[in-house]
Amino acid sequence: MERSSGGTTDLRSGVTGRDELAELYAVTARRWVRAGFVSTLDGRVGGPDGLSGSIGSPADKVVFDTVRALADVVVVASGTLRVEGYTRLATAPGWLDHRERAGRPPHPPLVAVTASGDLPERLLQERPGTGDLVVAVARRTDPRRVAGLRDRLGDEAVLVCGTDEVEPEVLLEQLAERGWRHVLLEGGPSLLAQWVDAEVVDELCLTLRPLLVGGGGPSLLTGAPERVRQARLLSVLSLDDDLMMRYRLR
Repeated sequence: MERSSGGTTDLRSGVTGRDELAELYAVTARRWVRAGFVSTLDGRVGGPDGLSGSIGSPADKVVFDTVRALADVVVVASGTLRVEGYTRLATAPGWLDHRERAGRPPHPPLVAVTASGDLPERLLQERPGTGDLVVAVARRTDPRRVAGLRDRLGDEAVLVCGTDEVEPEVLLEQLAERGWRHVLLEGGPSLLAQWVDAEVVDELCLTLRPLLVGGGGPSLLTGAPERVRQARLLSVLSLDDDLMMRYRLR
């Protein structure tokens, strides 16, 4: 199984099982922040409808399920949670044993990042067979909304992580205090841009789809300051013209 920089492994023939995928995407560092995104050839992270799901693929789903199963916790911005229709998270079939062997709960907790404190009702509702919900807010967040979240979820489920916005490093420190050190950032592009600019993202898992969307939709680093950053290729998988790449960012 090729892992060297520049080598490409065909997902169908080279990596066929969950154990091999878990080994390829394994993290040994004490703290690791991984971002998982899908993009078109022209850099869009959504289709004409603006949704990442409309540019997804079976190959991307394989990697998506893998990195989510290997994460202690998943972080998503409230805007993405809303438009992509997120509910609380459930581990994909077949990955529960891997999480159990790693000492993780069956389903990863979901951290909703929201400076406004406004979340869709479907997230606040408990669902059998899913992980917990934690909400990261700022000090400027409407106190009434914060109180409402604490009433619904409990005090331990609401984290205050900055003054005007949810600051990445403060949030990561609070997650680490709970033993959640392997963090997966799933969206959206504005949150990714903030975290990349704060230099807290260690790895980018990027699926490149052979699509040209055009238009003015969001790109991978929407709103990021203009600054050149060098990444290092760790591995590449391919399937049906899709490329699933891992890049080290720092």
